[in-house]
Amino acid sequence: MSESTPGLYTWEECQHFDIKQVQQLYKNYVNKGQVELISSFGFGRITAVRAEGMYIETATGDRILDFTGGIGVLNHGHNHPRILAARRAYQEQ
Repeated sequence: MSESTPGLYTWEECQHFDIKQVQQLYKNYVNKGQVELISSFGFGRITAVRAEGMYIETATGDRILDFTGGIGVLNHGHNHPRILAARRAYQEQ
């Protein structure tokens, strides 16, 4: 945890979390039931390295069609260019 902000992790620290750490934090602070549901589908056994549109790409180069709209991603898809542009514009303000 960051010494400058007790109780919060830096984004750099978060990059090194393994799936068990992510799931435990999600259980503790977001939605325990959702972790159990998603885990039952096998999520967490692969490492996603990027996502765009309706596809997730794994560390091994596989592309997975993401059918989890509304669970892991909104129905706009991953990294939609118009949404990213709006986020950048908001951040700059």
